[in-house]
Amino acid sequence: MVLLAVAVSSLAALVYSVSHSGIKTSGDAYKNGVLMQEVNRLEGIPYDSIPNGTFSVTESTGLYPHTRTITVTEVQANVIKNIKVVIKPTNPQFKADSVNFIRTKSRTSRVLCTDCPQG
Repeated sequence: MVLLAVAVSSLAALVYSVSHSGIKTSGDAYKNGVLMQEVNRLEGIPYDSIPNGTFSVTESTGLYPHTRTITVTEVQANVIKNIKVVIKPTNPQFKADSVNFIRTKSRTSRVLCTDCPQG
């Protein structure tokens, strides 16, 4: 009985470790997905549609409840914006993470413009 108890208790510790690692890995995958989704969204919308300031959104439903904070600061007027996205999971087992990137206003080209005044 003692040998069986020792073997089962060591297996229980192993099962706990593996399940904890699996939970952490799935949380990291969801976190990375949310970060990439937000970066892609902010890269895809027009430059002038990104307001300056700090905005927070709380997702309380779904597989990955979290708070997403977006901070936009204008580095150079009407040309460069610094954007920081912070993801803070509701579940304390998951770590918070952030991404910081620079968004620039694209130049317009008049190469294909036939109706544009030449100046």
